[in-house]
Amino acid sequence: MVFVPAAECIIGEDNPCEVIRGLGWNDLEEGELSISRREWFAKQHETPRRRMFIPGFYIDVFPVTNEEYIRFVDDGGYHRQELWDEEGWMYIRQYGIASPDSRGNCRDPERGRRPVCGVNWYEASAYAGWVGKRLPTSYEWERAARGTDGRTFPWGNYWDASRLNSYERGLCDTTPVGSFESGISLCGCHDMSGNVNEWTVDLLFDDERGLMRGGTWSTRGWHCRCSHRCGSGKLHRNPTIGFRCAKDAVGS
Repeated sequence: MVFVPAAECIIGEDNPCEVIRGLGWNDLEEGELSISRREWFAKQHETPRRRMFIPGFYIDVFPVTNEEYIRFVDDGGYHRQELWDEEGWMYIRQYGIASPDSRGNCRDPERGRRPVCGVNWYEASAYAGWVGKRLPTSYEWERAARGTDGRTFPWGNYWDASRLNSYERGLCDTTPVGSFESGISLCGCHDMSGNVNEWTVDLLFDDERGLMRGGTWSTRGWHCRCSHRCGSGKLHRNPTIGFRCAKDAVGS
């Protein structure tokens, strides 16, 4: 883990559409959205750009890897009710869940250093409790990724596809954590743009969708901006979703 000192930080973005087009994505598609992209960003509370004081905390340097998560599985993590909240426990009991989604191939020895994926919000929370940590808040995550100066990506305000694993790389899969040294954040965290979306402890919408940050190997680079926010049902498991852990800093 790395200690992230308390600081006043810039959170969010006033006009994400302008930022994205300024980075070269002029084909910002509306897709199947029922509202404009500008309204969509606002709905996710990325806008407006604001200043916020974030107390000090610790956060994992890397996303949790397959080899780390398998230790939780093999220690009986899916059978220890005290690690789960009521809804999560009912879910894994009802569906007989005892490991991550098989699409992540988490037990493949050649994938040990890749981020674990295919775990839902409850699984990520249970693992975090097992190691004596917790999921980061969305604002802590953004602070660790973005520093204090409101930069667009962990490395600065410019787009560089060589610094992360996103759609533009064409790899169509996760990469081992720490593979992109040039994409490290000012706080010393790796893979905060691209590779896998990361669960935070927070919820995004009134329908209690889990809030994720970071972008993925299958999303375009503009999704990988430090201020970008997206949500998914807390039960959702997908090969593009992983997590990292955080911890309180006493007296920060």
